[in-house]
Amino acid sequence: MSEIVYTEGPWKMRVNGCTASIVTESGVGVGLCQQVKKPKTIPNARLISAAPELLEALKRIRDGAG
Repeated sequence: MSEIVYTEGPWKMRVNGCTASIVTESGVGVGLCQQVKKPKTIPNARLISAAPELLEALKRIRDGAG
């Protein structure tokens, strides 16, 4: 299996007008959800911003650390 390469977390969501940006603690952009007024945009942005923590949880489960 190849190594997973991604921008290190934690990531945060920032809402500005009609856009939800997903950024690192230092402000580097990693994702963008537009049209914030659509009902699923904010939940999608929250899910994207949680990706680093979700990956770590999955690794712990895989390794038997629960």
